[in-house]
Amino acid sequence: MCGITGHINLGRIYPTTKEVIKKMTNVLYHRGPDDSGCFFQMEDGRILEEKDTFGDNDKEKLPIKAALGHRRLSIIDLSPLGHQPMSNKRKNVWVVFNGEIYNYKELKDECKGYEFISNSDTEAILASYEKYQSGFIERLDGMFSLALWDKENERLILARDPMGKKPLYYSVQDQTLIFASELKSLILHPLIKREIDMKSLRKYLFYGYIPSPNSIFKGIKKILAGHFLVFSKNGIEIKQYWTPRFREKRKTISENEAISDLKSLLENAVKKRLISDVPLGIFLSGGIDSSTITFFASKLVPRIKTFSIGFTEKGYDELGYARNVAKFIESDHYDEVLSIDKLLDIIPKIPEILDEPMADTSIIPTYLLSLITRKKVTVALGGDGGDELFAGYPTYLGHRVFEYYKKIPSLFRKGIAEMVNLLPTRLGYYTFDYKAKKFISGDGFLGEVRHQLWSSYFLPQEVERLFVNKEEGDVFEDIEFYLKDCNSSNMLERMLFLDMKLYFPESILVKVDRASMAHSLEVRAPFLDKKLMDFINCLPISYKLHSLTGKYLLKKVMKGLLPNEILYRKKQGFSVPVGEWIRKELKGLTQELFEKSRIDKDGIFAYNFVKQLLDEHISLKKNNWKPIWALLVFQLWHERYIE
Repeated sequence: MCGITGHINLGRIYPTTKEVIKKMTNVLYHRGPDDSGCFFQMEDGRILEEKDTFGDNDKEKLPIKAALGHRRLSIIDLSPLGHQPMSNKRKNVWVVFNGEIYNYKELKDECKGYEFISNSDTEAILASYEKYQSGFIERLDGMFSLALWDKENERLILARDPMGKKPLYYSVQDQTLIFASELKSLILHPLIKREIDMKSLRKYLFYGYIPSPNSIFKGIKKILAGHFLVFSKNGIEIKQYWTPRFREKRKTISENEAISDLKSLLENAVKKRLISDVPLGIFLSGGIDSSTITFFASKLVPRIKTFSIGFTEKGYDELGYARNVAKFIESDHYDEVLSIDKLLDIIPKIPEILDEPMADTSIIPTYLLSLITRKKVTVALGGDGGDELFAGYPTYLGHRVFEYYKKIPSLFRKGIAEMVNLLPTRLGYYTFDYKAKKFISGDGFLGEVRHQLWSSYFLPQEVERLFVNKEEGDVFEDIEFYLKDCNSSNMLERMLFLDMKLYFPESILVKVDRASMAHSLEVRAPFLDKKLMDFINCLPISYKLHSLTGKYLLKKVMKGLLPNEILYRKKQGFSVPVGEWIRKELKGLTQELFEKSRIDKDGIFAYNFVKQLLDEHISLKKNNWKPIWALLVFQLWHERYIE
């Protein structure tokens, strides 16, 4: 796991110095504290690496045509031979790479004749490029973002793994392309301007994240998951090489066959992700997903290390379940109960951890879990992906219930909505009144849109009320953008598809990547194995949501292998009591960030509506924790990156 950055100039040469590239590289130290390196191709064609020196006459004066920077977290081949930027033997192709390629040994076997000098997975990328050219990307099995510079053909390839586990930002300025793993690196380049994209900000306030390919800044984009970009003198070409596919013509597969195949694929997915030259462990929450990964890993690594955290707030604490699983599989278990003070201490750090606004509150416990885990290991496996693949979220069940609800005559539904809105406001982990009010808010919308509304932070009409300047913008356009690639007409499958394209890569994976890499910890997700995902996506929907049971087939696979209290326990997210904090511990910070003078000076939000949201929440007239939290995160970000 690493941090990458670079600058490729195919037009008028700008006076970008070595020092700029080094600063862009070293700000990513947390992603790779073990080693660093830079590659420079000067305008006259000379190649210089960081260890090379300039003569007195040309020091810092020669224009740089191409530059690559890399911070390394050593996982595979810890020797200096794994150093990056890495080149082929002829030094005409260079690569910087962030991630892990699990099939690198197979790729090396395919590339007979290539003279390998290391045991690293990075070198397999170079060999595969020589053999397959841009077709090499489809052959990579792993998590990655990479930049490959072909000096002879003056071609840069940027690529991101199928689900977008590893980040990659870029900007094109007058035939110069600048890229980096994180925004904090990219914005150090002198050509980059920090101008907020108001359309992206509107989407952030609706979704709680900014959908790719856009970012919070104008002119800065993200490589889409499952895509690669080619930058040459012919311009930019972006291609998709992978997307989730559902089975259009249903092939019958019995439940027993599906159970057997799924078990085998899970075992293989976990086995691949146990390859490491450094200590390895597992995030264990006590839910079925992480417990499943822990079970299969424990069969291959006896007494494998597991890590959990608990909270003093009992309504949010899952530690008892995690301890039971650890005892059941006999892992070497480590956990810690976190006080509210430790959790609150992380909040001011959120902008530095995330780079752009993202409102998932579980960034806080994930950051602390990563801190605890990194004390013992460098790599951790996690259970992310199970909910999105197996319809594990309660919202999927909610849509099934909604199919009956919408059959009620509209006049009666209107009466039900009025009664629901009269329910007293209670704070806590998704209380009944909160869920009921969210449920009725989806009335009148198509299922795919309703799915996003139920998890939204602001409703679309609230987003418009919030802004001082009213601009045209459709927060739903990303739903249409992604659904055009969905090959299923089944409503639940289309919702699963959207979660795999929106919520999962832009919220869940961002949270895990930034929280873990802040502590130089690599996290791997076996559920996101390509073969495993392709198999699950082609299963009948009834094997995922069976009547009112989510994760049906996964539970069948694990029956008898995990305790029933784990398999059939109520779904609980990795969350913290932000609603209560806003009324108590966070009240002072929130009021400070929402001061009229500050809001008016920024000129973005309408102060009266901001005040209304806070007043309603403090007085328990409405539970506004989600919109308030989204605003609080943005205000902290604005203070760090704009003010």
